[in-house]
Amino acid sequence: MKKTMNTTIMALLASAVALTSLADTFYWQGDVNYGWHNAVNWSDDDANITESTTVPGPGDIVHWGSAAARSVSLNGIRSVSAVIADTTISGQLPWITGAAGHSLSLSGTSYGGLDNVVAYNTSGKTLYFTVTIDAVVLNGGDNVVYANGGIVTFDTALTETAGAANLEKRGWWNLNITESYGLTGDLTLSQGKIFMDADLSLASGALSIGNNVNTYMSIDSAYTYSVGELVLGGITIDAGVYDVSSSANGVAISDYFSGDGSITVIPEPAVLGLVSIFGGGLFVVRRVFSI
Repeated sequence: MKKTMNTTIMALLASAVALTSLADTFYWQGDVNYGWHNAVNWSDDDANITESTTVPGPGDIVHWGSAAARSVSLNGIRSVSAVIADTTISGQLPWITGAAGHSLSLSGTSYGGLDNVVAYNTSGKTLYFTVTIDAVVLNGGDNVVYANGGIVTFDTALTETAGAANLEKRGWWNLNITESYGLTGDLTLSQGKIFMDADLSLASGALSIGNNVNTYMSIDSAYTYSVGELVLGGITIDAGVYDVSSSANGVAISDYFSGDGSITVIPEPAVLGLVSIFGGGLFVVRRVFSI
């Protein structure tokens, strides 16, 4: 009897743990620069009827409430699945702010018919991850930013954990990146535009741009862009340096890029060093591409 009771109690405890570990949805309802750490700034519903008793954590989804959305100050290191702005937002823009040492990790979730969503905006206003926080951290593997009806702007560094992070941009509105981009995974532009107003370095990853209308990356001569592989409309482009006046492999670069910048496709290591023997001497030829 005692053994049966203990077993039952353990099962109930396990069930309770499982229930509390399920992902929750939180709606930000705080005022200007109010803190993430204060539960009074969050509600369990968009209408702000039920005030939260806790704050978002790992696995949870953060929404901007439609009635009183303002900027949120991280007040530390935070981790959630995704940040969602999909209602008509009044008041200020949905900003995520912070201070030195503050960061936000996004692990991704299924939302709006998409998998691995980390940021989703259809609100009509720009969703800002501001320069005041140290970093937005993405999990290794696939990460999707969806901007369709509202812009997403990363004014802070994008970093990665647990392996190479791939980032895909979907939706027809803009993704703005203003800090140097150096994730080791692939960067894919499936729809819309990326304004890359910062250095881009994908030494071990590929930049792929889809063949959709009005889908291109804007590049600026003030910055340096280099990739290990460039795929445009499904066609892999040869190593070289390209701008909007160029064509390669039957592809007009201007169909996929805009602006006055140029992009370097880094040669394969086997092509970088060509060694020949001349009269007992060693002669090394290196193909070097720079902007």
